[in-house]
Amino acid sequence: STIIVYERKVLISIGELKICGELPANFEALVERFLDCDYIIFPSIAKPEDAEEDDTQDDDADEVGVLEYLRQIENIGVYDQIDKFMELVKVTQEQVQAMKDVSDALEDVLGTEFPECKAFPFGSSASGLGFRGCDLDIHVELGPNVKDETFVVKAGMWGDRFKTRKVSDILRRKERFKSAVPIINARIPIIRLKERMTSIKCDINVVSRMGVKNTEYIALCSEYDPRCRPLIGILKYFSSKQEITGSGKGDHVNSYTLVLMVVFFLQTRNILHSVETLQIGIEEEEVEGWNFALCPDMDQLIKLELNTSSVLELLSEFFNFYQEFPFDTHVIGPLVGEAITKYNIRHDLYLPPRLETAPSFGRKKDKLDVNKGLVVQDPFELTRNVGHGVSRSRLNHMVEEFSTAKQLVDDLQTEEKQVKFWMLFEPGLCAYRDILATQYVPGSKVAQELHTPGGITVETLTGGITVKTTGGLMEDSLLQARPPGSHSVTRCDQTRPQSSSSVPVPVISIQDQARQFLFHHQSLRFPPPRL
Repeated sequence: STIIVYERKVLISIGELKICGELPANFEALVERFLDCDYIIFPSIAKPEDAEEDDTQDDDADEVGVLEYLRQIENIGVYDQIDKFMELVKVTQEQVQAMKDVSDALEDVLGTEFPECKAFPFGSSASGLGFRGCDLDIHVELGPNVKDETFVVKAGMWGDRFKTRKVSDILRRKERFKSAVPIINARIPIIRLKERMTSIKCDINVVSRMGVKNTEYIALCSEYDPRCRPLIGILKYFSSKQEITGSGKGDHVNSYTLVLMVVFFLQTRNILHSVETLQIGIEEEEVEGWNFALCPDMDQLIKLELNTSSVLELLSEFFNFYQEFPFDTHVIGPLVGEAITKYNIRHDLYLPPRLETAPSFGRKKDKLDVNKGLVVQDPFELTRNVGHGVSRSRLNHMVEEFSTAKQLVDDLQTEEKQVKFWMLFEPGLCAYRDILATQYVPGSKVAQELHTPGGITVETLTGGITVKTTGGLMEDSLLQARPPGSHSVTRCDQTRPQSSSSVPVPVISIQDQARQFLFHHQSLRFPPPRL
C-alpha cells in the first residue's frame, strides 16, 4: 500500500484551515469506501501541549485566590465579606454565555438526525448555585430520528444504553465534541466530554428529565428567601474544602444531597415550605411515575411563621442541627418537612399520608433503602436515597467538622478578634483548631471551664506558678512550692494548708496560662494507666 508522510509543520498548517475544523459530512461513507486503507488521517487544529497544565494551574489559582482574598479583607464586616465571597465564587456572565453556546451547539449537531431535539441544562449551573468552573449538566429530549425510522424500535429493544451510544457517536463526528465518551453503567447512562472551544466539562443524558425537574425545585427554594443562596453557597464551599462533598465515584456527600439537607433544615425553621405543601391543590405532573408538580404562584401558599435569623445564625443552627441529628434512626425527608424513623419506613408503620398514597411507595414493592448511615429521601423520586453512597466514616467526619465549624461561627458572631471568616474555608480548619488548642476562646469547652463559679487553680510542673481564675478572670497568686513532678489541679473554694515559704509569682502571659490549663485539663481527662 502507498503511504504519504507529511511533516509535522505541514500537518499543523493544514489543520489550521477552517475547513479542517470538523470531520467531513460524509465521514461514514468515506470509511466504507476505503476498506483496504489501513488509516485515514483527518488533520485538525493541534491542541497546545501545555493546555492541560494551564487548566490545572488556573483552578488551583482560583481556589487559593478565594482564601487569600478573604484574608486580605478579614477586618471588614462579616456580612460584607459574605457578599464579596459570593461575588467571587459565583459563575460569571461570560461562563453563563459560554454554557449557552455549548448547549446551542449540541442542539445543532444532534439536529442533523434529531431535528426536534431540545437541550435543557440542569444541576448547579442552571439553579444559580454553581461556582466558577463548575461542570455543565444537560438533558436532551431527542424526538424522532429522521435518518433512521427504526431508531425508536431499536431504543425500545436495546434500552437507554443504545440511545446513549448513538448520541455519543454523533457527537464525536464534530471536532469540538470529539472527546465524548458514553458512561453506560451508571444508574442513568450519560455522555461525558470536555468541549474543546470552551474547555467546559459536560455530562449529557438523553434518558431521564427528572434532573431538570429537581433543578427547578432547588432554584425555586434559592429564590424564595434571600438568605438561602448565601447559606447554601457558604456550606457548599465549606464542605468541598473540608472533604465532605465531592464529585464522581467515592463515599463522599454529593452536592445535591448537601443542598437537600440545607432545604430540609430551612423547612424545620419555617423558612421554606415542604414539597407536600407546594403540591396541595396542584394538578399532578408525572415524570417516570413520580409527581413533580409545584405551585407556580408562591403568593398562594400559606404564610409561614416569621423567622428573622441572620445568615450566620442560620449557619450555626445548621451545623448544630446535623451535629445532633439521629442519623442512625431517622430519615431526612424534604417531602413532608419532618424526620421519619427508619423503623416506620421499613415496616410501613404510621407513615405520613403523603407517603402512604404516593405511587411506588408505601405498601408497594419498591422501598426506600434505609439500611445506610445517611438517608436523605429525594422529595420526588421517593424510593431514592440520594445519600446512599456516603460511608459511615465519611458521615462521622462530616459531623465532627460541623461540630468544630459551629464553634467557629459562634465565636465569629461574638467578634472575637482572633477568629476570622476565612478560617471556615481553610482545609482542615487548621488555623481555628490551633486557636482552640493554644488559646482562650469564648464559647469553647476551655472557656466554659474557666467561667465556672469559684474558678480553678492550676499548678505548674515546677510547682512555683499558679493560674487562678475567679469570675472568668485570670490572676496571679502565691502558692507553696512543690517538688518537681508533684502537680495538682484543685477547686479554688477548697481549703488546704498554706506554707509561709511562698515565692513571688513570675510574670506569665494570658496565652501561656491558657496553654498551662489545657495541658492539665487533658491530663485529668486522660490519666496515665495504672501498672
